[in-house]
Amino acid sequence: MLAHCADIDDIGGIVMTQDGNVVRLRKQQRTQISEHKAERLKQMALGFFDNADEQEAFEEALSTITKRQRKQGVWRFVMLSQEQALIVIGLIDEVSNPYECSKVWNAALSYMDWDTGHIDVDRKTLADKCKMIPGSVSRALKQLVDIKVLYRRRTAEGKLAYFCNPNIGWRGTEAERQKAVEVYQLDMFR
Repeated sequence: MLAHCADIDDIGGIVMTQDGNVVRLRKQQRTQISEHKAERLKQMALGFFDNADEQEAFEEALSTITKRQRKQGVWRFVMLSQEQALIVIGLIDEVSNPYECSKVWNAALSYMDWDTGHIDVDRKTLADKCKMIPGSVSRALKQLVDIKVLYRRRTAEGKLAYFCNPNIGWRGTEAERQKAVEVYQLDMFR
């Protein structure tokens, strides 16, 4: 059995367990270990900052790294609550332009940042990806906020931005998702 990833040395997918056995990890196992180590490193780094402004600046730097990874074609996954996703479909069906709203919702998920839920894309890019005019994207985003699928708040730079309701979708750790739910007091749909 493999030891906790903090207790093993990973050299090209070959590791030594706590009991001294040498094993080769499958790609999925290596990825999970890398993600866990990255999350631990992030949490350790956040502990070095004396105030919230420094922590926010660090989070912004991580966001920049994520954007670069996106450009390099790194696969990014978004988790969706199955129950909540079905409710969202019904809510989108009730808005005045369900087809456009659905297109914007699906495209927005592709731009969700790690551990923040921030939809890190500008309106023009969303319009281009959805083959819509920017005004239609704005209306769809407003409707997604009205039905509480997205919410708006200020980023570290003070810019008003869109974020995914973490009860519906998330990209990141469960611990950070739970924090977002508590901090922003977002309810699940019933």
